[in-house]
Parts: sequence; structure tokens; C-alpha cells
Amino acid sequence: MDRLQFPVLEVKLTVHLLLALLFGCSSGLLMEVLANQFSPPVRCFGMNLAYTFPTVLLGSTAPLVNIWMIQK
Repeated sequence: MDRLQFPVLEVKLTVHLLLALLFGCSSGLLMEVLANQFSPPVRCFGMNLAYTFPTVLLGSTAPLVNIWMIQK
């Protein structure tokens, strides 16, 4: 029987911590790359726009898409 099929708390915690570590590394790298894309005078506005615009666009249309899929 596979140990991951019926995981215990230690396995779940280990997998969760490894995924959090990978996400943290990529998130930190993303902020550095994003900051270097903008010149210093517009860096704050550019990073704010680049970080919030996709969230607003995708987050606001998700309920509409879900309702449409349910109706179909």
C-alpha cells in the first residue's frame, strides 16, 4: 500500500512545507524581477498595477464564467 495514498499528519505537513518553500522562492524572485522592469519614478505605481490588475480582471470574471458554465 502506498504511503501517500493514506497520508498521516507528518507526510501532509512535509509536503505542505515543501510546496510553501517552492512558492516562497518563486514569489520572492517575481518581486525582484517585477521591480527591475520599471524605472524608479514609476516603480510603485507599475508594481501595484502589475500585481492588482490580473487579480481584478480574473477575480471579477470568475463568478460570471461559473454561472455561464452551470447554465450550459
